[in-house]
Amino acid sequence: MKLLQGFSWPLQQAFANAVAQCQFAEGDIVHSHKLADTGNWAAEHGGTQKSIQVRFPTRKIGTSGEVPDRQVFKRNWESMVRLDLYETLGSNVARPLVTTQGRLYTALWKNDLSILDIESPKPRCPILASELTNRLSEIETRITSELEGKNYKTAFVMPYDPTNHTLLLKLEALKSLVDGEHLSLIGTKAGFAGAEQIAPTVQIKIILVKDKNHDQLAASIKKAFYKPAKKALKTGKDKFKIARHGMIIG
Repeated sequence: MKLLQGFSWPLQQAFANAVAQCQFAEGDIVHSHKLADTGNWAAEHGGTQKSIQVRFPTRKIGTSGEVPDRQVFKRNWESMVRLDLYETLGSNVARPLVTTQGRLYTALWKNDLSILDIESPKPRCPILASELTNRLSEIETRITSELEGKNYKTAFVMPYDPTNHTLLLKLEALKSLVDGEHLSLIGTKAGFAGAEQIAPTVQIKIILVKDKNHDQLAASIKKAFYKPAKKALKTGKDKFKIARHGMIIG
């Protein structure tokens, strides 16, 4: 069972879109341990397994393709969610709660159910992958040390989040044009200032390239990422900038 990185509660890959947009919906059920679905946990641990079932908002049809970004995430972070908290596995007795999507996200991330209490201190919205693009210079020294002894000519570094459909497509497009070894750093452990606030699913991807110099790699990145608007095609103005997507080393 493939799980999303970084959450204390084991969230399956099926929750990727809910995490990317910070919007859990009616029918979503999460357990505090990955064995809950098999029934083994109750037998082995005395039924202390917890679970949460979301009752509201109603699941929207046809929104899975919505591009998750900071604006969507932050809007949903403050929105209301109604849920049932089951504090014993197999129990029919639930504690109904009204809280926010951001509090639910944080509770599942930190394994702290007290955050669900609307009267408790409000959790801060996490730093998303898109917000780290212009901060990669903060960890350049760390990345260089990670690459010591590696056989490469150049490398491309980009923030990544497997729950973000746009970043997923970008990485796949780059893989089709650039052949090289892929390394990953967990965002919260990559060396950024305030790293504890980085979203748990964020990674820093490093692609090591043996056969391209700086200019050749830049051209491949542009081909993978740049889709010029009609106006740009008419005027011939090239607005593509590597720095909006990541950083080249070497």
